[in-house]
Amino acid sequence: MMKLISFVGTSKYIETIYKDDDKKSSPSKFVQRALCEFLKPSQLLLLVTQEAKSMHLADLLDEIKPTGVEVSPIDIPSGRNESELWEIFSRLTDILEEGDRVIFDITHSFRSIPMLVLLAASYLRVAKQVHIDGVYYGAFDSKEESGETPIFNLTPFLELLNWTSATDQFLHTGDARGLARLLKGKHAAVWKQRTGQPDEELPKKLQSLAARLEEVSLALALGQPRNSLPRAAHIQRVLIEVESETEQWAQPFDILLDRIRKDYLSISLEKDAPLIEHLRTHRRLIHWYLERQQTMQAVSLAREWVVSLFCWRLKEEEWLERRTRENVERKLGELKGLHENSRGEGEGSNRESRIVLALLSELDLPDQSDFQDISACWSRISELRNQIDHCGMQKDSNDADSLMRNTE
Repeated sequence: MMKLISFVGTSKYIETIYKDDDKKSSPSKFVQRALCEFLKPSQLLLLVTQEAKSMHLADLLDEIKPTGVEVSPIDIPSGRNESELWEIFSRLTDILEEGDRVIFDITHSFRSIPMLVLLAASYLRVAKQVHIDGVYYGAFDSKEESGETPIFNLTPFLELLNWTSATDQFLHTGDARGLARLLKGKHAAVWKQRTGQPDEELPKKLQSLAARLEEVSLALALGQPRNSLPRAAHIQRVLIEVESETEQWAQPFDILLDRIRKDYLSISLEKDAPLIEHLRTHRRLIHWYLERQQTMQAVSLAREWVVSLFCWRLKEEEWLERRTRENVERKLGELKGLHENSRGEGEGSNRESRIVLALLSELDLPDQSDFQDISACWSRISELRNQIDHCGMQKDSNDADSLMRNTE
């Protein structure tokens, strides 16, 4: 079942024949007659002021009757102030049930009502899972030479609200999966609606770009840099290849190209890069996560970064082997314990530094002072990571605000 939501005002309407592509309506003063003939809704929900009701409702009901569509008049105020506009918004939301399929007609709406309708439509799609099947406007001022009045389908512009939501998600979180879904939908829609164009004129790479964006977004969301960073590097090349297609078929995405390149460029890395490059890029990724408030990923990666740094200091070539990393973690744990046991010796004591140097020797570590800094860093990050990754299931766990401050 599909509902048509429409408005009628206080203007003097003139009879015309409405046209939608190759379909023509019966002569009528009211666009609602044409839309009921073309779209065959199950119900016409007519939002009408008292003034418009007394002027037009009886005639409009007579015009709609031959179509067999049920008409339900809904009283609304005139929309002269903010309070009345909110009342109209409430009426719109009240007349729709979750999951309804809806068509909006804004031909005879007045003042700021068309803008209100578009915003309400966007809200209802999310809040009530309402399906918007179309937004239409009968353009009486754009009559054709034949005297027929075209009906414009404004539905594609409603998609801008989807692009707005997906863009906002990407800019705030780095997650491009919403954009990817829209690219896939656009690719499929263009091919489905093809009207005799040869294949070479249709998009070829929007779908593959969407798949690459989904892959890198998922890998980033799961905190998998060895999967996400090479994919971020690959996207740099794909964006260049697909630019002509986004310009033609996905204009809202085309505006984002430079921003996406910039956001992913700083965290792009080839998989076979040397360890020092992994350290540099992973460190940038930690900050990338923090800027987008992805705290768990930032802290978890920071812990692994310290392990990788220790591997680099030890010149461990097999730094990704589990056995290597477990051995390094054991050494870091011993250094952590050393610092915790020696904290009570006082600020001026040399006992800690002497024990550290002895332990470095015992662990067969190079005699470099920054191992003390690494072990101190490991101590703080390990504690923070355990509180976050174990979901605060400890009696002495800090609250969320403290965890955020400590992370920063």
